[in-house]
Amino acid sequence: MEKAIIETFGTLPYKNEEALQIVIINFLEKFYPNIRFCASLGGIRTGIKQGRKAKKTGYRAGFPDLQICEARGGYFGLFLELKPNKKRYATPLQKLWIEDLNKRGYLAAVTKGLPETLEILTDYLNQPKTQHHEKTTEQKEKK
Repeated sequence: MEKAIIETFGTLPYKNEEALQIVIINFLEKFYPNIRFCASLGGIRTGIKQGRKAKKTGYRAGFPDLQICEARGGYFGLFLELKPNKKRYATPLQKLWIEDLNKRGYLAAVTKGLPETLEILTDYLNQPKTQHHEKTTEQKEKK
């Protein structure tokens, strides 16, 4: 599968997070078109005014680059901090987010490069759906 992905989306290595993230988003849209996901704007450089606005509207420093809103394998969702290669490292704030999300029942990881990111994504998305218990209409009305 990796060979087909590289032929479709480009070759390695990726020089920056943006290039890697674009490939990952294209991969998800092609191979997992029905999943829900969102990418943060953390890697996008903004001016001071836009940075203040982002903070006021809820953006938090260190928040992972990609959120997969699909419960799988007993987890509530997947959060990934993407690094383009093994020479790039997560910041202390990014590590704190990853650690905290794992404690809260999510699977969260820092990935380095396309192969590692694809491995974690596909392993996660191919796990059985996490079972959840929907409240009945009667239970909802009692609140």
